[in-house]
Amino acid sequence: MAKEIVTRKAFSTDHLYRSPITRPCSDEESDDSITDEAHGLITGGNTGGEPMLHSKALGPRLRRAASVAAACLLYLSIGPSLIIVNRAILNDRAFNYPMAVSGLGLLCSTAVSVTLIHCRCVRREHANAITLKFYVYNLLPIGAALATTLAAGNAVYMYLPVGFIQMLKAFTPAVIVAKCH
Repeated sequence: MAKEIVTRKAFSTDHLYRSPITRPCSDEESDDSITDEAHGLITGGNTGGEPMLHSKALGPRLRRAASVAAACLLYLSIGPSLIIVNRAILNDRAFNYPMAVSGLGLLCSTAVSVTLIHCRCVRREHANAITLKFYVYNLLPIGAALATTLAAGNAVYMYLPVGFIQMLKAFTPAVIVAKCH
C-alpha cells in the first residue's frame, strides 16, 4: 500500500512555494519525514520540524556562491589594476595620448562583446527595438558622454597623483547632490 507525502512550507517563504508537490512513497519511508525535493529541504522526522539542507542541493548552492564570490573578486581587482596600468602608460612611459588609451580600452571591450554575441554566450533579447531613431536619440549621446568621461579621466593621470584622483572620484556623488539642491 503506497502512502503519499505532501510537502509543506518549511520556512515563511510563501513566494517560493506555488503549489504542494505530492509523490508516492514506499512503506519503508517514514510518515513524519516530509521532503521538499524542489528546494532541497528536509523537514519533520527527528528534527522537530526544523529544516535541514538536503545533500543534493548543497553542492550546486556552494558552487553558485563560489562563482558569485569569484566574479566579485575579479571585478574588484580589475578596477584598481586598470588605474595603475593607465597611470604607468600615461606617466611612466610618457605616452601623452589619453584618448588613444581610452579608445584602446573601448576597442578591446567591443571586440570581447562581439565575440561573446557571435559565440552565443550572450543573447540579444531586445535587438529589434534598436532602430536608427532610438540609436541617435538614446545610444549616441550616452556613448559620446562616456567617451568624453573616459578621455578626461585618463588625461588627469598625467597631471595629478593617483590617490588624489581617487579622492576626487569618490567625492563626485556629493557634488552631484549639492548641485541638485
